Amino acid sequence: MPPLREHEDRFLGEFSELPYGRPEGPSLRAAVRDRGEDDEDLLVRYLRSGAVLVASPSRTRDVLSPTGEVIGGFAVLTDGFWVWYSDLPHYVERYHVELDPRFVSDVRTRRGAVPSLSEAELMDLAQAVFGLPTEPDAVDHT
Repeated sequence: MPPLREHEDRFLGEFSELPYGRPEGPSLRAAVRDRGEDDEDLLVRYLRSGAVLVASPSRTRDVLSPTGEVIGGFAVLTDGFWVWYSDLPHYVERYHVELDPRFVSDVRTRRGAVPSLSEAELMDLAQAVFGLPTEPDAVDHT
């Protein structure tokens, strides 16, 4: 479920190696570093604490691991501005993947506190980012 073009710069972790990433997206392998930020634990906690925007029963696998180990369930998370896949904290924690410096700055400014979002805010954001209908009855099941 790719984001609409006007929201691409707010979507983190759309790495080209991921089955749900963008083919023209950044390389996950190129983002791997030997060492993470000094406050990497803060960034990982923030990423794990995002509100669920979209969820799926699908599992995500570590595409950098030789065994392709399961990371967990697949979801799209948000803080109301930034949007990311649920496997991003794994890649940051395990491989010290570099994050957008604007995102890192935002997390530090908030001191790692993820804003609380209402259901209405999440619905509006899902519609804005993915073009999803805002009303459940608006889904065409034909």
